Amino acid sequence: MDNVAKNFFLESLCFALLLVGPALASADEGVSVEEEFLRIDGEITMRTAVEFDRALSSKTDQVWVQLNSPGGSVYSSLLIARRLHEAKLSTRILRDDLCASACALIFAAGNERVATGRLGVHQMSMDQDSNEAIQFAMGDVIEELYAFDVPSKFVTSMLRTPKETMYWFDETEIREMRFYFAANRRELPEPDPHFKEPDLPSGLNYINKGILLIEAYFDQVPERELFSTQATLSAWSEGYSLDLDGQWGPQTENVFREVFDMYTAIGGSSSGWGVNSVADVPRFLNWINDAAYANNNTDRVEFPD
Repeated sequence: MDNVAKNFFLESLCFALLLVGPALASADEGVSVEEEFLRIDGEITMRTAVEFDRALSSKTDQVWVQLNSPGGSVYSSLLIARRLHEAKLSTRILRDDLCASACALIFAAGNERVATGRLGVHQMSMDQDSNEAIQFAMGDVIEELYAFDVPSKFVTSMLRTPKETMYWFDETEIREMRFYFAANRRELPEPDPHFKEPDLPSGLNYINKGILLIEAYFDQVPERELFSTQATLSAWSEGYSLDLDGQWGPQTENVFREVFDMYTAIGGSSSGWGVNSVADVPRFLNWINDAAYANNNTDRVEFPD
């Protein structure tokens, strides 16, 4: 199916869903619009897809879509996922939230996908519980998941888990799928998504600006986050031996400068890779984790780029 036909199909489906009639949602469900992100709460219904399209059309500066849903309509979720993917938005599940069943299809569509809450999948179930209807729907789901470039582990876990149960990905699987943070690491609170940007002097080169942004990030998160990164860098190479004190000093800054210079040399300073604001720092820290792992497992994985 080409893109024109697929878009026509999805738009027609959305119209057909509207004809059936909107599902009622409680006050704490549906799509909410915040300054820098959209949020989907509760069951995903016919109305959710319409609300999401309307919210996205009214705002253009969102980066993230936060998800907290046990699932719902497969085709409504696919409509949201396609719209989200085309807008190049990222998805995340916050620490005390969950995203399961059809919601996971939306999560999979993110430009970046971050799971600090619970992520669960299982086989599909539909109102028309016929084998033919399910097979058609499964074909649509698989086609979209491959378009979203999700890991095979995500797809196989979904296909192998009966619809009466739920497969919850554990910490190791979250990391292997590059969903960045562990779902059950409750001892590390998630940083406030609204980071305060430092006042930087003019005329800084990219490396110096990046180092100041990284330092500003660690000023706004618990000390143990810097301690953890210091330990990772020390394990990466003997040349990066650091005092594991969770403090930002000249030694720590010098090591970060060397690693950040390497990171920049590999990917540049684009919005999808570099550190152009404090909010970009977690992506860089995740790269440090991947690089350290690769450096100590050269026979198993390649260095991340």
